[in-house]
This record gives sequence, structure tokens and C-alpha cells, in this order.
Amino acid sequence: MQSSNLKTKNHASYKNSLAVYIQTKRIKDGINRAKGQLKGILRMLESDNFDPEQVLTQLSAVSSAVSKLKIRFVQEYTKAKVLSSLEELSKML
Repeated sequence: MQSSNLKTKNHASYKNSLAVYIQTKRIKDGINRAKGQLKGILRMLESDNFDPEQVLTQLSAVSSAVSKLKIRFVQEYTKAKVLSSLEELSKML
């Protein structure tokens, strides 16, 4: 049981060290922008006479923004994994 607990602690520590390397500000900013766009779309839909083409345009913009955020997050996560691995390797040497 103690070995399992140690693995969990090591895994949590590893995840925390990855989080240190991931630059979350740009990702959070992008999420907040997408949130703002979605709120704008909701406001459009709540108006009496919204333009369906404008709604589709805005939905496409949100979709594109989220796709870019996914790419950015994967890039940051990959960079964090490499940096964390290098840090672990340097501790072994």
C-alpha cells in the first residue's frame, strides 16, 4: 500500500512540475476571448431579429479560436514534458 501511495505522490509531483513549465496566461486569455465571443452570440440569439449569417460567422470564429487554443496547449504541454524530462535527467547525472 505504501508503494502505491508513493507512486501517487510522485505522479502528482511530476504533474505539478509540468504545470510550472506550461505558460497558462496566453491559454487563459484565449479562453476568455472565446467566452466573450460565445456570450456575444447568446446576446445575438436573444435579440428579436438576429442575422443567422452573422451568428454562423461568429460561431466559426469561436471554433477557429478554440482550435488554435488546442494547438497552443499541445505545444506548451510538449515543451513542458521535454523541460521536465531534461530536469529529471540532470538530477540523475
